[in-house]
Amino acid sequence: MRHLFGQTRADWVMEAGDPIQAGETIVAYVAHMLPSQPVTLWSAATGGEQVVDLVHADTGEPIGSALVTDQYGSIPAFRGPEGVTYLWASASMDGSSPRYAMIATDVADGYTDVTDTLTALDTAVDDLGARTTVLEEQAGEASGPSGWHDVTAAPYSAPADGTTDATSAIQAALTACADAGGGVVWVPGGTYAIASGPLRIYGDTHLMLAPSAVIRRTAAGTMLLNGDADQSFGGYTGHGNITVEGGTWDANGTVVTANNMAISIGHAENVTIRDTTIKDVPGYHAIECNSTKGARIDRVSCLGFVATAGREFSEAIQFDLAKGSSYFGGFGPYDDTECVDVLVQGCRIGPSGTPGTTSWGRGIGSHSTSPDRPHRDVRIIGCHISDTAQWGIGAYAWSGAIIADTTFDGCGAGVWARTLDSSSTSHRTRANGTTITGSQPLAGITVKGCTFLGCDTYAQVVMLEGEAAGQWRRCVVADNVMECSGTPGGNTAIRLSYVNDSTVSGNTIYEASNTAISQGNISGVTVTGNRVNGSRAGGISCDTGAQVVISGNDLSNIDHNGIHMLTSTDVQVTGNLMKSCGRAGGTQYGIRVSSTCTYFTLSGNRVRGHGSGSEVTNAIGITATCTNFKSFGNDVRNSLSTSTALVYGGGAGQDTTATDIS
Repeated sequence: MRHLFGQTRADWVMEAGDPIQAGETIVAYVAHMLPSQPVTLWSAATGGEQVVDLVHADTGEPIGSALVTDQYGSIPAFRGPEGVTYLWASASMDGSSPRYAMIATDVADGYTDVTDTLTALDTAVDDLGARTTVLEEQAGEASGPSGWHDVTAAPYSAPADGTTDATSAIQAALTACADAGGGVVWVPGGTYAIASGPLRIYGDTHLMLAPSAVIRRTAAGTMLLNGDADQSFGGYTGHGNITVEGGTWDANGTVVTANNMAISIGHAENVTIRDTTIKDVPGYHAIECNSTKGARIDRVSCLGFVATAGREFSEAIQFDLAKGSSYFGGFGPYDDTECVDVLVQGCRIGPSGTPGTTSWGRGIGSHSTSPDRPHRDVRIIGCHISDTAQWGIGAYAWSGAIIADTTFDGCGAGVWARTLDSSSTSHRTRANGTTITGSQPLAGITVKGCTFLGCDTYAQVVMLEGEAAGQWRRCVVADNVMECSGTPGGNTAIRLSYVNDSTVSGNTIYEASNTAISQGNISGVTVTGNRVNGSRAGGISCDTGAQVVISGNDLSNIDHNGIHMLTSTDVQVTGNLMKSCGRAGGTQYGIRVSSTCTYFTLSGNRVRGHGSGSEVTNAIGITATCTNFKSFGNDVRNSLSTSTALVYGGGAGQDTTATDIS
């Protein structure tokens, strides 16, 4: 009788790490299993033989050893060898990962006859040897599990000396895998020279590099591409269901200086790149996801970049669309297919230390678009981006994007989110040649829980930038920590331009080199609960806005005005604390309202002064050009030493009958 293993997750999942002894009536979960992860089964907890005599749970058709976890990381149901009730499962192809005992799910509780179990296992091992010999003779291939292609074994025999060209041998394994309907291509430890690339990977392939395996580019060309130059699969119908993991991809950019990608993916669905290092890429990108749906880039290190002329902006990880051969040179069709449902997590981007290389121009991002084709549902979570010359993340024409829990260390700037730039004719023009005349609105950028350390070479650390015909809406910048350099005349920590119905909240900003939070051409924006200490210009400003709420912020040690409103309407400034504003001297204010502000309310704010002599804080100052305001309940005691606390110069409609405390 062939017994049933797996079946449902509840049947076999247990807490990982618990010791399991033969004879226990429990079915174990293989720790840390990932979706689409190959699984091998073994005859013993250590040593033993791999078990490949497996059949389909329902039909009884042979499945060899081809077990792969489902989208949740669960092992599918199967039936083991005749009479076998115990197996040991491993998450590695050679059985080196920890093994966990599995008991058949159709064995009654209390089954403890270890002798019978071991006898059945011995029989299965004998059968395994005979079956494996037959399979090898029939296939004419080196030993290994079904669907397994070792690039160093016959008939491929890839050289791993780092000098001899291994391209054709590795390609033969990739092609054979595709011809077999998919499987695993295994690259053992060693260095493999790619002198006639690109390597072409096809659908349903898992390309797995050993930790010590290095694929090194020794001649110009992209290193890995999913498909053939003459293919024409539109949308997301190209070669997908691909996993690339492990080892190192060395683009060798200081030796082979031609601009090329390391890994380039297009017209695909369900692509995973994980647990690999990509280094020293010249000019272009470590990973390009073009026209891809369901991309997962997980724990990848992109280290080292050679900034060739005109490519100083290149991203380590780029998302692009199938717009033309100059955007994606691998293959067509060029149908403007964008990227959708992309997750980048746990990645590291920065310098490699190789002489002649630097960090990247930008860490993650896009620099082209077409009308109506933003990249959608992009999530960048838990990454570390360091020393980029420009933006850590350039979210150009992204919609519904989340950037969270990521550290930006020493980058030129942090995050830039931009709607379609109408000044670019190419970006206003579709792949089919039709065009629009302006920009387009976008929605949903969230920058949350990130840390920015010294990212102040550019004018802003975080910039949400739209334009009149292409405004942002429903954006959130929240709970970030920004440690700036404090060099006067440098950058603004947070800048919103043409942004509507959005929130800036809970951010901690230290030593901003310019105004800490700056806004212009905004509507329906709430700025609340932020902590600003040490701005070398203003604390919070709004150049032009409507329906703006500035509340509950804590501002201290500000060189100029704590809060400054200009040319805005329907504004509430309430419950803010301002201490030690005006450090630069001259006439500065805790709250300054100027230009043509109208219909605004100042209430419940506290202003405390700074210094003496020329360094004073005027509590509240409203110019005569402002109208229809009300100021009440503000506590301005001890706000100044030589100037009046309250300067109400407002025009028509002012109401100061309620008392401010001075």
